[in-house]
Amino acid sequence: ALTFSVCGCASTEESSVDETDVVEVNMGLNEAGNKVEQMTEEKDLINVTIYYADMMFTKLLQEDIEIPELDAEYIIDALAGHNIVSTDTRVLDAVVEEGDKSTLKLNLSKQFKEYLKLMNEDSEKYLMAALTNTFLEAYGVDQMYLKVEGKALNSKYNKYVDALVWCESID
Repeated sequence: ALTFSVCGCASTEESSVDETDVVEVNMGLNEAGNKVEQMTEEKDLINVTIYYADMMFTKLLQEDIEIPELDAEYIIDALAGHNIVSTDTRVLDAVVEEGDKSTLKLNLSKQFKEYLKLMNEDSEKYLMAALTNTFLEAYGVDQMYLKVEGKALNSKYNKYVDALVWCESID
């Protein structure tokens, strides 16, 4: 059984977009060719905490980000920015199921498995901790099952067939 550590370090980015609705007025032409004002509203952004390993893979850090909607692809893209997944990793499916324990079933593209093959055992532990903690917190679920191309993930060091839960410490 793997256990992981979460560092209490946090950094936040300043956003140039206020969290409240922004109303924008655009000038356009109607069907008759007359100028008309078109009102468009921007949706509230959602705050998500992503977890990632430091450069030496010795501790987990966290960063609060804002995304337009709770979509696994936005989260994967943010994790790719911190080298937790490869930049070509895609989300094939992300489904939340309610039951005794709320569960996220996350299905990633084969590029994630290929990326994980490049890691040593310690690096893999940190990557999996960051991925797990990020998705559990973002979706507010108790556990997560990770698949790659619809199959359980098998790496050089581990088989990920059981539910992944919050990672407190890395041993």
